[in-house]
Amino acid sequence: MRHFTINYLEMNATNSFESEIIRHILLNEAIPNIGDAAGLPAAVTEGDVYICLLTQAPGEAGDITNEAAYTGYARVAVPRGSLGWTEANGQAQNAAAVTFPECTGGSEDLKYFGICKTSTGDDMMFHGELPSPFPISQEMQPQYDIGQLALNMN
Repeated sequence: MRHFTINYLEMNATNSFESEIIRHILLNEAIPNIGDAAGLPAAVTEGDVYICLLTQAPGEAGDITNEAAYTGYARVAVPRGSLGWTEANGQAQNAAAVTFPECTGGSEDLKYFGICKTSTGDDMMFHGELPSPFPISQEMQPQYDIGQLALNMN
């Protein structure tokens, strides 16, 4: 009998499971049938995720060292649930405007956004490129209208 060992195996998630993961994290929905019929339950309290802005691509490691640093900047809380997100066909979009604090000093070009677990810290889960760079300077306030921030898993 011949045996073989697989040293490296690359796998991809199915589209339906990617949608379930997005809905679990951003919409606080259960994923049934993982482990048992109850699966991965939704959280009792939905809580928030936090949107951050970045000046450079964070890469797969989620490098947060390029997070916006203009005076007044802070991550913005977005509710986990239908008040914060919609999801269709594996793509999540913000369900309400995401408005950042006004710039009271400094300037920089914002090019990427991230979705983090907390309001501070190195805990980015997802990231993406903004539709176009946003040059910010004093008295400007970044805002992304409904549906402008989109998340697809690949």
